[in-house]
Amino acid sequence: MRSVADGSSAMVALGSDLSPFNQEFGGDTDKTDATIGFAAVSADGPVATWAPNVSGTWYVPKSGDARRQSTALAFIKYATGEGYQQYVDESKTAPLFSGFEEPSGVQGLQQQITAAYKGNSALAFNTDLVDFSDRFLTYTAGILSGQETPQGWGKKARTAFAQGAKAADLPGW
Repeated sequence: MRSVADGSSAMVALGSDLSPFNQEFGGDTDKTDATIGFAAVSADGPVATWAPNVSGTWYVPKSGDARRQSTALAFIKYATGEGYQQYVDESKTAPLFSGFEEPSGVQGLQQQITAAYKGNSALAFNTDLVDFSDRFLTYTAGILSGQETPQGWGKKARTAFAQGAKAADLPGW
């Protein structure tokens, strides 16, 4: 973040969390907005990739404790239902669920990011999927080092996805 803020590098990969840039500019969001822009990039035109993260992907583990499981599920239902607009308003982020209003006072750079996601976006290849994200780099390093074939990588990826789906009780795997 610092290298982009001080002009010694032209770009950096960054999610939609602008706080690291804003911190580099001493919390001055106007300076951040005047200095940095957002561009969606891909081989065939602008495509903004996105991935669920801890603020958008929640799991209720099967712990065997019905009280804890129901409490966790109740929180998720609240946070994605009646409490979601408050979260959107306070975090100044675009709502991901339909039926909710965009907040006022959103930082200009965040508005650029939101517009890119609305224009043309796709789920990122390294998204937070159970039993895949933690293995993705290892699989890719195997291909790059010649220790793994793309077909072998694909087989391992399919296995990891299936394990994650099974752990989440998703049908069809």
